[in-house]
Amino acid sequence: VGKFNKAKRQDKLIRAYHAIDCPSPLVFIGQGPLMKDAKILVNQLGIKEHVHFMGFRKNPYPYIKAARLLVLCSDFEGLGVVLLESICLKTPTISSDCPSGPNEILLPRNLFETDNLDDFIQLLKKAIETPERFEIPLDDKFTTQIAIEKYLGLILI
Repeated sequence: VGKFNKAKRQDKLIRAYHAIDCPSPLVFIGQGPLMKDAKILVNQLGIKEHVHFMGFRKNPYPYIKAARLLVLCSDFEGLGVVLLESICLKTPTISSDCPSGPNEILLPRNLFETDNLDDFIQLLKKAIETPERFEIPLDDKFTTQIAIEKYLGLILI
């Protein structure tokens, strides 16, 4: 789920998906300038029948909730809100350990080295085989109550 741009690295996900010969379909939600390149790569790898480009969806939550796994493979992130959304929806989640975000949200077992395709492929295989191992609870620091307390603390300083 996200914009097709250089930072999001959908190409890396497509290559890893192809490498593991996954029985489940790969579904992308979003649009952007690199969507055409992603579709070309899918065609080149011969996996067109297994990869679905859904385009923009106003409400992606039903898709995230129904997913067997949510994968973020960005080179960098801000907060990585899609990771929090996935956790809240109890969807197993893995991510690149890119700067600014994922390692503050996910457990080390849910992370792969950003620039290591082999590490990504191995974690993706594990997550597909045992998705329940990659479902984690939301850390308290991301709950509404804690956020309110932090904002109030800033106001009162």
